[in-house]
Amino acid sequence: MGIMDFGFDLRTDLVKQHDFMNMFILPLIGLMSVFSTLTGNPTACLVVIRTLITYMACDAIYIALRPGSVPSAKLVLFHHFVSVCGLSHGLRFAPAIREVAAYGLIEIHTSFMTYRRLTGLRSPSFEAVFHIVTVLVRLVFIPGLALVSIRNLYGLGVLFKPSGMPGLSAVLGLSIFNIQFLLKRKAMFNYSGKKQQ
Repeated sequence: MGIMDFGFDLRTDLVKQHDFMNMFILPLIGLMSVFSTLTGNPTACLVVIRTLITYMACDAIYIALRPGSVPSAKLVLFHHFVSVCGLSHGLRFAPAIREVAAYGLIEIHTSFMTYRRLTGLRSPSFEAVFHIVTVLVRLVFIPGLALVSIRNLYGLGVLFKPSGMPGLSAVLGLSIFNIQFLLKRKAMFNYSGKKQQ
């Protein structure tokens, strides 16, 4: 048993490599987003937004180079593109930073899903927590945050103006992604990919 023996082979499994790397950043983003959402601290919100933009850009490059590392490379790349559009809204409109930073809370669910795929853990208690988090994030939080975002765009007077298009595109795009995610949830939750040759 070596120092890097986790019970899975990181050398040949693209999915495990990607999931392993994500376990270092996604929980951190989720926790930072909890703090920034609860406190509304502008500096914390900006750190979350900038961290998410950097993560999305780096992850998009990684996925473009290794599409077998995710269940649906096109869908995930689409998600990352519209996410960056939406995150840029928080950088351009200061009154929106708290709502935009709150999108980082989605990474809590992504962390659970990633950990589950990475470890293969399927105990009844972990599955119960995972499904509760899935329902709360995917069926309650994301639709609610989409409505708050539309209200924010309307309140800023940019809902159908060019300056509001990145934010509106992100809300619509992430809603479409969420629907696709829920339709493909079994494949997304249990994706194992193919071993690298």
